[in-house]
Order: sequence, then structure tokens, then C-alpha cells
Amino acid sequence: MHNKYDSTNFRDNTNASNLQSSKTKDRNLKPIPKFNNEESERQFWEKPENDATEYFEVAKMVVVNFSNLKPSTTSIS
Repeated sequence: MHNKYDSTNFRDNTNASNLQSSKTKDRNLKPIPKFNNEESERQFWEKPENDATEYFEVAKMVVVNFSNLKPSTTSIS
């Protein structure tokens, strides 16, 4: 069972099928680009001209709390 603030729940609410269905009934959303790595994704979203509300349905956004997140002691590769 997922906590409503669990990051997995956030991913479930923003998956491609949910975005596709919101395109047809709510408004046209821009397709989310494919990124080669996390750095290129970060750079994309940090640019002021890339407004997340043009890619995600605002009404379906959820607040996510990572209060139990601790720094990693090992690298992720």
C-alpha cells in the first residue's frame, strides 16, 4: 500500500497514460522530451521557458514529502 506522499504514488499520477488521457479531455499538453541523463533533464526544467504546467495537468499534481530522505553514502550508477 502506498502512502499518498510516497514518490511511487507521484510517478503513478504522472505516467504517460494519465497525461495522454488529460490531453484529450482537458487541454493540449506538450509531450515530455526524452532525456539522455539526469543532468540534461535538470537543465531542461531549470530553464524559465520550460513551464511544467505546459507538460503536466495542474489539477492532477500532488504534493510529495520526502521528510525521511537521507543522504546516500554510496554512489548510484
